[in-house]
This record gives sequence, C-alpha cells and structure tokens, in this order.
Amino acid sequence: FTVSSSNPELDKAQLHLEEEFGDTLFSLINYGRWLGIDANIALQRAIKKFEYRFHRVEEGLKEKNIPMNHEHHRDMMDLWNEAKDVK
Repeated sequence: FTVSSSNPELDKAQLHLEEEFGDTLFSLINYGRWLGIDANIALQRAIKKFEYRFHRVEEGLKEKNIPMNHEHHRDMMDLWNEAKDVK
C-alpha cells in the first residue's frame, strides 16, 4: 500500500482513493472484455500514442528553443494538439 505521510488519517484516505481507483480500473477492464477488447493491447496502443505525441511536443519545443516548464504550458498544449491531428 502507498502511504502519504506519518499522518494515519491521510494514509487511510490515500488507501481508500487507491481502492476506489482500482475498482474503476477493474470495471473498465471488464467492460472492455465484454466489448471484445484485450486490455493489454489497448493499453500498449495508448502508451505508444502517448509516447509519439510527447516526443512531438519535445521536438517542437526544442525547435522553437522553448523550455519545458509550466510557464510554457500553452505552447506545449498547442504542440500536443498538433500531434493529435497527425494520423
């Protein structure tokens, strides 16, 4: 289990959130199975898509000499949306 601090109440809340999140993931996997989707394949494809888009953002920032930080969130989102448009 993950613990967030030496505070037992915070730890209890964290454990509850993780349990609920796990239940949600489990439900999604079962729904996907009902639709005939292999959760492992779907996850691998999503990871590849994310990596591709993230790499495009990194490259775009590098080309424009823009650092990757919160100050340039808008630039990063613009590049992310451009990467999403590429099929």
